Amino acid sequence: MFSCCADTQTTTDEVVQSPQSVPSVDEAQASTPAEPIKEETPAAEPPAEPKDTSFKVTVTAPLGLALNIIKDGPLEIKAVNEGGNADKYNKDNGGILKAGLTILEVNGQTGTSSALVDEIKKGGSVELKLMAKEP
Repeated sequence: MFSCCADTQTTTDEVVQSPQSVPSVDEAQASTPAEPIKEETPAAEPPAEPKDTSFKVTVTAPLGLALNIIKDGPLEIKAVNEGGNADKYNKDNGGILKAGLTILEVNGQTGTSSALVDEIKKGGSVELKLMAKEP
């Protein structure tokens, strides 16, 4: 018998692999030891270090600052006197010297308010290390 009219042609490709060339699932698992699943945890961030908010300026004495001198306490700027060297410094440097700043060091020296004032009184070029009060 003859069949004539087939509009579509069907082919079947059969792929047969030898059992020796591909290990079975059981053989693959037996040959490789099971490793525990490791979950990666993100590294903890170290605690933030306190920010150093201090800064240094160099101004020629006399400074023209009104200071709050507290015995055995900090030395604070009460006001910047108009026309003084600190005021001139401010006009050239964006007004960073202002009331409320604490003077931490004068020419690298630390100490009581009185000791810092004595260092300022020596005159000449004065390097101040300042810090704003914590909010």
